Amino acid sequence: MEKDFRVSHAEIKLQGLGEHGPSEYFRSALKESWVAGTQVTRYSRTWRLSRFTRPEDGLWAGHIGFVREGDFSTVEWDEAKKDFIRGEASSGVVVPFLISDVHCLVTFQLIPGEVRPTTVTGSLQALLSANGTHFWTIRQFKYSKTIDQWLESVGGVSTFKVRLLYPNPNWTGRQKIRDMMSELKAGILDIKAKAEKDGYIDISSDLSQQAMDHVRLGYGRATLIGSDLNTKDDSRFVLDVNGGAVETPIVVPSGEDDIEVSNEVLMQTQHELLEAQSRNKVVVDIEDELNYEEPS
Repeated sequence: MEKDFRVSHAEIKLQGLGEHGPSEYFRSALKESWVAGTQVTRYSRTWRLSRFTRPEDGLWAGHIGFVREGDFSTVEWDEAKKDFIRGEASSGVVVPFLISDVHCLVTFQLIPGEVRPTTVTGSLQALLSANGTHFWTIRQFKYSKTIDQWLESVGGVSTFKVRLLYPNPNWTGRQKIRDMMSELKAGILDIKAKAEKDGYIDISSDLSQQAMDHVRLGYGRATLIGSDLNTKDDSRFVLDVNGGAVETPIVVPSGEDDIEVSNEVLMQTQHELLEAQSRNKVVVDIEDELNYEEPS
């Protein structure tokens, strides 16, 4: 029986003066930064970077991943090969990815229920920056969508998370937010609500509406999570001063014996994105203090 894999894209940039350098500089910096066997520990998980291969000119392919300590291991790190070895039943996570040094684009496999896409991009960013020669920024592509458009694609909102900043200059129309922040003497207020069993968050309530209005004015960020009606995967809607955006995974078929997305499929999805010129792409680049990245 065939199964589906999911793929996503991200933008990769050099930090500092290198951001505006020629493609030759990007390519040289990537080669210097890609040190096979590099390790970083994030959220108690030790991520490793594999060696790279060059499936075509301008493309760099590899893996990042971690092994769950204490599990019956079917995922191992081969120090000689500088890559992961795994069986069918994974006791860790291995993420294949492909970087285009021409288009500054990363395409990677999504692992629903195991790691968040931002955990993958954050870990790859940390691994490439680890030796301190060059520093990188990797941000997942998200796609512009209004909250009403997103709500049509999910059964309801299961989780509502918002970070609110103290506003300047006023609280017009947001009295509930004003009262909470003023009583607490809070400069930053985090709210996280999870729906009751078999229920949904009421985002039409005064509190949720005022919180989202506060965000739209530039004082924070909101994340709403619901189950996609088609894929049944968690779908995340992000709202900030620039509007709404969603992660839109690309579903690709696989063979019965495939355990990961092949380089050929990653190349094809990159090609399709570039052909479409990514007209509705937005990169949501939030300051660290507003970052809701989680370990799963």
